[in-house]
Amino acid sequence: MVHIRARMSVLLHICCAPCSISCIEMLREEGMEPTGFWFNPNIHPYKEYQARKDTLVEYATKIGLKLIMRDEYGLRPFIRAIYPSLENRCGTCYRIRFEETARFAAENGVDGFSSTLFVSPYQNHELLRKTAEKTAEKFGTRFIYRDFRPGFREGQQKARELRPMFTLASPNVAPPNRKLPRNEPLPEAQKSIPCKSAVPDAALKMPVPSQDRCIEVCNAVKEPPLKLSSPE
Repeated sequence: MVHIRARMSVLLHICCAPCSISCIEMLREEGMEPTGFWFNPNIHPYKEYQARKDTLVEYATKIGLKLIMRDEYGLRPFIRAIYPSLENRCGTCYRIRFEETARFAAENGVDGFSSTLFVSPYQNHELLRKTAEKTAEKFGTRFIYRDFRPGFREGQQKARELRPMFTLASPNVAPPNRKLPRNEPLPEAQKSIPCKSAVPDAALKMPVPSQDRCIEVCNAVKEPPLKLSSPE
């Protein structure tokens, strides 16, 4: 009797379609079957959030990728979460997204989880890894670590070739009509926006936004005004 081993299932947290390209390809080449997981309450403004989400849905259809959509524009809960320690907002942002991913994987029998954040050379890679490992332990699931960074440039080049699909979906896609050799650094303009945080000044650039600025941005959403308690 021939025993056919099922492909390992991976819940892949996806921040945007362009960053997912090389990650998905790498996992499939290893015999894993990724399912995309969309949960990104840190992305703002809403137009950017919607553009990334819609582009991901279109790209997933194109490549036959199953998607799980946690379509919640969670700007307010996100700001409440990061406000007590704005200096550590990146770690909090990683934790929030990984916890939701790990929870879903554990509750739905997925073999493990990973994230397209591991493809970016501009993220804090070690903090990402430690946060994911702690989250996996917390929810009793497996963190499938892969350093996707070697595929970053190839993935971004493919994203450029898929324009206009990816025109609004990622700040990391290189300008059109220009190829980036593997040994050439990305333009300075792209280095300044490695992620889109719910706080306007929080693209890893100082100064840290004030409480008043957090409230101002959050109250731009047409919901009851946000009030924050002072951190202890």
